[in-house]
Amino acid sequence: MAGKKILIVDDDKDVRMGMALRLKLSGYTVVMAADTISAMSVALKERPDLVLLDVNMPGGNGFMVMERAAELSRPSQWSIQRDQRGRGTPCPIRHRLAN
Repeated sequence: MAGKKILIVDDDKDVRMGMALRLKLSGYTVVMAADTISAMSVALKERPDLVLLDVNMPGGNGFMVMERAAELSRPSQWSIQRDQRGRGTPCPIRHRLAN
């Protein structure tokens, strides 16, 4: 767990902050982005171990971010969270974060 970095991408500030708090209390390093453009920038700069990605965001589609960032940054984990209406498809996580 120590040293694992998680990128949270969500346009809802309350969701980002709530997830970040929970993860930080669990010992993870957390970086955040509020839209698709900043998500790409942060993913390339920070090289996260896990990306929690909202699907419906301003400036583009979360799936596009996932595909493009996966090509460029090769994070070891990807997950897409559902919005409040249950939209979005979760993407399987390939490896456990504890590895």
